Amino acid sequence: MANRAIDRAIEHYQRTKGERHDIDTAWGFKVWVSPWTLGEKDRVFGSGGAWRHRDGARMLVVKAEDENGVRLFQDIEEKELLNEVDPDEITSISGRMLRLLNADNAAAREMTEGDLGTVATPKD
Repeated sequence: MANRAIDRAIEHYQRTKGERHDIDTAWGFKVWVSPWTLGEKDRVFGSGGAWRHRDGARMLVVKAEDENGVRLFQDIEEKELLNEVDPDEITSISGRMLRLLNADNAAAREMTEGDLGTVATPKD
């Protein structure tokens, strides 16, 4: 049983984070995507938050997995994704990944809010 606060927080995330999804590619294999972590969001979006074309390649490096949950692309391969791979396919896959992750986040939020009951929000 988890006694430390971090263990309990991790266990809660594992229980409520949502499902993995698969995406067909033109490359002859599926790309799988797991729900976001804060660190992954920061790596993809940085502090600016505005989507740039290179973020599609970074999304594949950070979030694309095989069926066993192993990353498909390494950090060092981001430059190749940016300069040597069909940009339309990267944009298509990363866009589908983003839509799935956003939908999954919304579902997880609803489930968590249901667990917590009514949550007070700060007043402006």
